[in-house]
Amino acid sequence: MPPPRRRRRPRRVEYHDLGGRIDLHGATRAEAREQLRDFLQEAVALGEHTVLVIHGKGTGTLARFVTAELDGSPHVRSHRTAPKELGGEGARVVDVELGAL
Repeated sequence: MPPPRRRRRPRRVEYHDLGGRIDLHGATRAEAREQLRDFLQEAVALGEHTVLVIHGKGTGTLARFVTAELDGSPHVRSHRTAPKELGGEGARVVDVELGAL
C-alpha cells in the first residue's frame, strides 16, 4: 500500500520575497482603482511574482473595495490576507499573473 499523500502547505511569504508594495491608506475609491491598476501593470512588466497591497483596516470599506478590484483584475492570479508581520487584515499578498500584459 503506498504511503498517504501529504498536502502541500502554501509557501510562507517573507518580506524579502515581495517584488513591490503599494500603500492605499486614505485613497478614495477612484484613486485606489487607478493606483492599483497602474501598480499591477508595472508589477507584470517588471516580472514581479508576488506583491503587497496595503489598504489598512479602518471601517473595512477600502479593504472590501480592494478585494473586489483584485478579484476582477486580469493581472492577479490569486490573493490572500497578508501574514501578521506584513500587515495582517490590513493588507493583501497578491500573486501576479505574469502572462497578463
